[in-house]
Amino acid sequence: ARTAPEPATAAPAPLRLPLPSTPRRPARAPDAPPDPRRAPWLAANGRDLVRAAAEGAIDPAVGRDDVVDRILDVLQKRRAASVCLIGPPGVGKTAAAQALAHRLAAAGAANLRLFEIAVDSLWAGQDGKGSPAERVAQAVAEVRGLGVRTALVVRDAAHFVKAASEAGPAVEAAVRDALDSRSLAVVGEATPEAWDRAARLHPATARCFTTVEVPEPDEEAAGLMLGAVAPRYAEHHGVAIGDDAVEAAARIARRYLTGRALPDRAVHLLDLAAARARRDGRAKAGGADVAAVASDLVDVPPERLAATDGERLLAIERDLSARIVGHREVIAKLADVLRRNAAGFRTRRPIGSLLFLGPTGVGKTETARAVAECLFPGRENLLRLDMSEYSEPHAVARLVGAPPGYVGFEAGSPLGETLRRRPYQVVLLDEFEKAHPDVHRLFLQVLEEGRLTDGQGRKIDFSNAVVVMTSNLGSDLFGAKRPVGFGRDAPESVADEVLRTARRALPPELWNRIDEALVFMPLGRDEIARIARMLLDASIRSATAGKDVTVEYDETLIDALLQAGGHEPALGARPMRRTIQRLVEAPLARTLLRPDLSRGCRLRLRPEQGGVVVEDVAERPESMPEGSGVGVENVAHARESMPEAAGAS
Repeated sequence: ARTAPEPATAAPAPLRLPLPSTPRRPARAPDAPPDPRRAPWLAANGRDLVRAAAEGAIDPAVGRDDVVDRILDVLQKRRAASVCLIGPPGVGKTAAAQALAHRLAAAGAANLRLFEIAVDSLWAGQDGKGSPAERVAQAVAEVRGLGVRTALVVRDAAHFVKAASEAGPAVEAAVRDALDSRSLAVVGEATPEAWDRAARLHPATARCFTTVEVPEPDEEAAGLMLGAVAPRYAEHHGVAIGDDAVEAAARIARRYLTGRALPDRAVHLLDLAAARARRDGRAKAGGADVAAVASDLVDVPPERLAATDGERLLAIERDLSARIVGHREVIAKLADVLRRNAAGFRTRRPIGSLLFLGPTGVGKTETARAVAECLFPGRENLLRLDMSEYSEPHAVARLVGAPPGYVGFEAGSPLGETLRRRPYQVVLLDEFEKAHPDVHRLFLQVLEEGRLTDGQGRKIDFSNAVVVMTSNLGSDLFGAKRPVGFGRDAPESVADEVLRTARRALPPELWNRIDEALVFMPLGRDEIARIARMLLDASIRSATAGKDVTVEYDETLIDALLQAGGHEPALGARPMRRTIQRLVEAPLARTLLRPDLSRGCRLRLRPEQGGVVVEDVAERPESMPEGSGVGVENVAHARESMPEAAGAS
């Protein structure tokens, strides 16, 4: 049976401390530490955070005043006066508790003390003596003996609740009585997932806590937080840290370091940059050092990381044109949409919602890849979903996760987990028209509000992503409209009819939420020839990488590839890729793999008598002609049969 509750005592006046978290004047030293003779457990297991803050032993904290205010409000409650700080890893939950200590030290508050303890010290004890119930009783008695409101700061509130509930009925009852009677207060930390699990499995103890959310700061707030702790890291590394390094760390970490929250990931970059500057013997770490260490982490060139979003968007037409052959009008409209939305005319919607229409092989998917590389350089910047796999009603659960009670609920949402890890990316919905209407309706709120709710009730944020839908709707109109051959005499009328066809096929409420529907016209012979040069150059670079060999070709090879089946108007550029693989890469591979190749050789690809010959040229040229590649060790002759009929594939 539980003991009778203590007589009610007058609660201390609500603690209102207007000072900010970072002290602006010397802090008054708090009360003396606990006497080991009167409070042996607290003296052995606790760290006085208020004293540590007054002595400058913990890092300063800025930008947490609202969270500190909410913590103080909870600690003065009559019931459930313990706090659980909720937030993802790295968001600054520990910093919020330290900000509370700085606030108390700056205000000289004498009616609230903070002691940081290890969770296991309540259940295991430093010397392992006594039962858990006895150690909890001793801790409560020592906290009461201090004579002021005292809170124990623990790093893992979910573990605290679990351990208290599983230590036995007597321990759980003692902990709940102490928390309910305000004899014991706890300031804990937990991730949302861990706390939800603890509250679901141990609701009685979890109800003694009031949750306070610690949100991830934006880039500006993260910069202020970095500026506050930068002197500590500068002192540790023995180098100065410039303001440009602080700004670059916040900006680059927000965009490119996934899986961690601000400000932790930005502090990680700043720490590495200072260490790099010290190793290189420099006296100051700047923005270039931050870009250099970030480049090693995310495999992106430092100059790309140093470019701002505005610079990248202003140059996006040039960058896309370097990768995409033709489609100048499409690229111009696409760039306008991205610049307009990025400039702030979109509220919480995605950076862009685009529908790419046109026949197969004209570059719709490649354009989406190019947009991903230009806007979000780095690994895994494109999430591609083949919507033909979502043609059934139950496919909605595959996208957003199974609802509670169904198989796979614990696995979460594949789409949501990917966006949470990498919020800055292009989401490519390939063959969108083949998805089930329920899937179409699922994306209504994505295009309108930039968010989606998964099966576990968590929000998926699309506001930092570009949503691209591709479709072949109306592709048959291109073949029907050409008068002779594959002319494009009236592209505007064909494009308008393709748009009308797509509009009739998609739900009107979805169509009205798309920023721009863009029609990719079929590629002509000259455009296929340019693509052939790009594909040849890429193949040669890949095959000769790390080898002392030169491979060259001229326009006669391009013409031969076009005649050999590389140009099929109805199939776009894909036949050219297959033709190069069959007629160029196969004989070149056999030549490069020969064991008798000499180092420094020069090879030439030449069509001859229905085949491709790989010739070994005696002398290396002074300058290589356009379309040549470098790499390899030597070469001889090889011939691959080339079909006589143009258009064979």
